[in-house]
Amino acid sequence: MLGIWPRGDFRFAIEAHQPTAYALMGIAVAAFVLGVLWLLRRAALAPLLLVGTSIIVAYVLSRHASPYAVAKVMVIASPAIVLVAMLGGVALRSSGLAIEGWLVALAVTGGVLWTTALAYHDADPAPRHRFEELVRIDHRFAGKGPAFGNEPDEFVPHFLRHVHAFSPPFSPPELAPSVPAPPAGQGRYPYDVNQVALSYLQQYRLLVLRRSPIASRAPANFRRVYSTRSYDVWQRGPAPNVLQHLPMGRPTTEAGGVASCATVRSAAARAATAGARLAYVERPRTPSLIPTRAQHPIDWGVVFGDPNALIQRGKAGEVRGSVLVTAPGRYRVWLQGAFDRALSIYVAGRRVGRAGPRELGPPGSFARLGEIQLPAGPVPVRIVRPGNNLEPADGGTNRFLGPLVLDPVTDARQLRYLAPRNAGTLCGRRLDWLEIVR
Repeated sequence: MLGIWPRGDFRFAIEAHQPTAYALMGIAVAAFVLGVLWLLRRAALAPLLLVGTSIIVAYVLSRHASPYAVAKVMVIASPAIVLVAMLGGVALRSSGLAIEGWLVALAVTGGVLWTTALAYHDADPAPRHRFEELVRIDHRFAGKGPAFGNEPDEFVPHFLRHVHAFSPPFSPPELAPSVPAPPAGQGRYPYDVNQVALSYLQQYRLLVLRRSPIASRAPANFRRVYSTRSYDVWQRGPAPNVLQHLPMGRPTTEAGGVASCATVRSAAARAATAGARLAYVERPRTPSLIPTRAQHPIDWGVVFGDPNALIQRGKAGEVRGSVLVTAPGRYRVWLQGAFDRALSIYVAGRRVGRAGPRELGPPGSFARLGEIQLPAGPVPVRIVRPGNNLEPADGGTNRFLGPLVLDPVTDARQLRYLAPRNAGTLCGRRLDWLEIVR
């Protein structure tokens, strides 16, 4: 409320330069008292009314509101309090203590500017390009919803309001029976369609899914009708009728899994009994670099609940490691995370692209960087984060660095059908999922 809290994010305690910060706050409090006394002596009713109502309202509301609302109340009351603290310097000057008055005014001003500079440095600017993509999707498919957005982002329902989008923060999806609830630290990660119950997905005419190299294909009765840099839009059709959806893997750093013969034969038997057929999607391996297992700066901490992601601290740093490529070919390079500065990514000694700057969003989001031709074998990878600059969003707390994933260009996630009598050909193959359809 004094306008002085040099942390960058007012929600957290001051850690650096505590003596200086609290000394400035002490000067501001003393200046505020002098300012109030000076206003009372001059019977300055207008500023007294401003500061009095601000303090009374802040006191009453803060006793009954949530911490989030209390912070808002403090922000609203702060200008009046800072104004009166500055008048404390005027009070000293009018009493003949001009130098002392200027010093008090400079101390309060310095504390406010220091706080403002850190808040500017640690701000979270909106990812404008991604929100513009949502607006384009909303205009293109207006009235064709409802839509399910798998990204836990509070802004998605607003920008997709004309397709009546439902988003996990406000309407958590029903999970498939075999899928456990996300760990505590991954509650804001995008939901994969293999995690969501088939009956839940079938309620929606549209799926707006965040693009990812490890994301599963939508069920067989959905077809992709539109894509942007960050999103795929899938539309439900009348056929085929999906009777059962069997995920073959639980995505963490890789989609799909090896289909066991027992699972395949069991599904084939149920399909034959129902007069149905099998639908499946093959998924090749996606080599990946897990930054927590690679060489990285010692002060980059691990994200709570996610053993694969690092918190990018304020300094410059570099992640080094290698990825085992099992098959030569051309690969798309993806990087998971939320980035303030522009990270440079090098694969096999070549720079393949940049992640960022100011590419912020929920944890678990991927950015596509480019493509590269790679041989089989171990491939060196470097992720380089540059040093500080004066741009907004260059610091802050919501910065994550997750796995770098190599997605084969040949991975078209093609939907295929198979008669139950031929199901044995799927044994031991890597599948995204297996469905019984009619």
